[in-house]
Formats: sequence, C-alpha cells, structure tokens
Amino acid sequence: MKTFPESTAPTHPLRIVLCQHSPVVNSRTMEAVLDEADFCLVIQIGSHYMPGSETVVQVRRKGAIVFEQRRPALSLPRSGWKRLLSFPGAFLGYRRFVLSALRQWPEAREAGYIGRAWFPAWTGISARRAGLVKKVVYWSGDYYPIAGSLEMRLINFIFHQIERWVIRNADAIWYLTRRIYD
Repeated sequence: MKTFPESTAPTHPLRIVLCQHSPVVNSRTMEAVLDEADFCLVIQIGSHYMPGSETVVQVRRKGAIVFEQRRPALSLPRSGWKRLLSFPGAFLGYRRFVLSALRQWPEAREAGYIGRAWFPAWTGISARRAGLVKKVVYWSGDYYPIAGSLEMRLINFIFHQIERWVIRNADAIWYLTRRIYD
C-alpha cells in the first residue's frame, strides 16, 4: 500500500475507470492503484476471437470487489471479408456496453478513465464528450504492424487511423513510443 506524505496526500476521492481487452488486472502497479481507489470501475472487453471469452464489469471500493457482472464476448468470423465487415458492428456494440456501464455508476462522472488500447480509449473519449467521465488516458503498449492479406492490411490501416485520432484527442498518453507518435 502506498502512503503519501501529509503535504501531498490526495484531498479528494480517487476514482478510476479502467477499460481494457486483456485480463481484468495483469500488472502489479495497476493492482496497487486499484486497491487504493475509493471507486474503481473495471471493464474487461472479452476477445471476439477466443472461444469462451467473457466481457466483465467489476466495481471495486478500496480493493474489494462489490459488484461483478459477466457475459459472453461477441464472436466474429475468424477470417475473410465477413470479418472485415463485422468489425464496425462489434465496436459499436462494445461501445454501447461500456457507455451503459458508465451510466449505471454515477461515481464514474468524477473518474479518470484509462483506456488500455486504442479502442477502449476511443470509447472513453466518447464517454468524456457525453459527460460520463472527466479525463481520458490512452494507455498504449506499442505499435504492432500486422502483415498478411489485403484484408488484414486494410484493417490495420483503419486501426492506425483511429489510433492517431485517439492520440490527438486523449487528455494524456502512457507508453507513447516514437513509432506511435509518427
């Protein structure tokens, strides 16, 4: 548990929204922050490529899970043009799910939103514009080009255009490498 010197101790409640694709918490540093938070809404977006994957919403207060909801993740075709055409519907469906979770918990309006990848950050920017969160942090891993078929190159191009938009519109960016910035 991190303690603050008296002069730097936060005077307001620590409220966080963490939205990500990966497991609910997979970082010791982030786990420590979540345990300190007065309110933390964790949204794990399940992978549409992994059979049995779940989308999870958790509410934590000072590290204790006080609410948890699970549902099966959306599934998309694994390849072909049907996959390409199914992405917009899947993204809008997940966006609607995340915004619904934020509306359900009024404490989120005073929270900082951490989007751990471009899609969760894009959703956070939508939430900020709707007045559902205060600030949006884009937490990025790194630039990861995907080679392959024309379909994959087209998807990759679209993703990178959206990611550039997210970088320009987020309030803060973590783990920004030169490759992402360029």
